[in-house]
Formats: sequence, C-alpha cells, structure tokens
Amino acid sequence: MVSCHRTHLFDVVNQYRAIFNNDKSGSEENSDGGLLFSWAMHQVSNHLTTLQVMLPNITEGGSLSNMLENCM
Repeated sequence: MVSCHRTHLFDVVNQYRAIFNNDKSGSEENSDGGLLFSWAMHQVSNHLTTLQVMLPNITEGGSLSNMLENCM
C-alpha cells in the first residue's frame, strides 16, 4: 500500500511537471503550483487516514516494521 501510494504520487507529479512546464524565470510565480500542491496534500492526507485505519490491524512485528520502513 505504501509503495503504491508513493509510486503513483511521484508519477503524477512528474507527469504534471512534464505537461505544464513553463520557461518562466524562477522569480516569477507559477500560477498552477497551487493546484499541484493542493492535490498532493489531499493525497497525503488520504494516505495518512488509511494508515490510521490499517495500523491497529497489524499484529506481526515484521509487517509493522516493513510498513514503517516504507513510510520513511
């Protein structure tokens, strides 16, 4: 679950940047940056909610260790 969320988030951000890349200088503000940030924060929030639900159900130490390692 963790690696799946991370992979999809990374893919979407890279695709967004590839499609909407602009050649403006670094001093100019990107008006679409707020949209990407808002979407990414929504996805992270959903992921944290899922973790809150799933973590109490993990009873094996190895599984818990693996999940926490993937979250780092």
